[in-house]
Amino acid sequence: MRNYYNESFRSKSSFVSFEFFLWGDILRYLEDNVAQISAEMIIVLAALLAVAIILVTKLSSTSKQAADKVDEKTTSLLEKVDDMN
Repeated sequence: MRNYYNESFRSKSSFVSFEFFLWGDILRYLEDNVAQISAEMIIVLAALLAVAIILVTKLSSTSKQAADKVDEKTTSLLEKVDDMN
């Protein structure tokens, strides 16, 4: 593993050394857990994709039903208009 903590910053302000020490810890943590984070992100992405597919399927089904009902009403109204003449 790489050591991201630079010893030269220790003599400067304590805030700077703490900041770089903390940054090094974060980078080391991410290096150790990259595979786990990737697997979790893939699982979340797959779940979101499944929800999106289900939503699109339901919406297309609903829009087809609505289009059929509008077509029936339009046909019915046009037949009534024809009967008036």
